[in-house]
Amino acid sequence: MMKSQFNIGQHVQHRMLGYPGVVIDVDAEYTLTQPTLDELDVHESFLTKPWYHVILQDENGKHIHTYLAESQISERSSSEDEPDEGLNDISRSIYKQYNDLKARI
Repeated sequence: MMKSQFNIGQHVQHRMLGYPGVVIDVDAEYTLTQPTLDELDVHESFLTKPWYHVILQDENGKHIHTYLAESQISERSSSEDEPDEGLNDISRSIYKQYNDLKARI
């Protein structure tokens, strides 16, 4: 069973860019067909660890859907600037959908 560091609906931060974000899905390993593994500039060991679909908020407030390796994100501390209400809404919505789905299983 996969052990992921971050959960669906959790607020995170892009390590390099500093952008706040929300996890919307988790894959046990890299699963995209594009870009291909040969096109990625990551060490092969990262491909077999969790990858996350994340909605990031850039410096202009624009929301961007991206796919990130676990090593590219960190937990957002409560002392950091709050993201806009849009990210909070996304987090609440994703978390509710996820819990509703779990309750039906």
